[in-house]
Amino acid sequence: MSLQHYRTTAFGECLVDSLDNLVTSGKISGDLAIKVLAEFDQSFYEAIARSAEDKLTFKAKLDTYRGCDNVWTFEAQDAVFTFPPAQTAGMRAPGPKATAQEIVVEGKLKIVSVDQKLMSET
Repeated sequence: MSLQHYRTTAFGECLVDSLDNLVTSGKISGDLAIKVLAEFDQSFYEAIARSAEDKLTFKAKLDTYRGCDNVWTFEAQDAVFTFPPAQTAGMRAPGPKATAQEIVVEGKLKIVSVDQKLMSET
């Protein structure tokens, strides 16, 4: 399973641009840039696997969705993400009553979901 979809994140796009500039200016070789990108892909996956244990729910107007080989892509708009109270302790003011935290995202949104079993095969 290829991990290259992380390159479309803001971090990935900045890295690709920077590496392209370094290769174009002759400061690094194209082979080194490819090795750096491969390391980025693996490191990004491992960081998410280590730290992303929270669960959430979301509602949105679904425009399109497609699934292939257990990789799902959802394109939606005007989403509301809801985090359960136990996971929002650092996101809200302390108080006697725990409530869920909602985050509203207006406009277009793209979510790519990959089966965890596929990711561990790499």
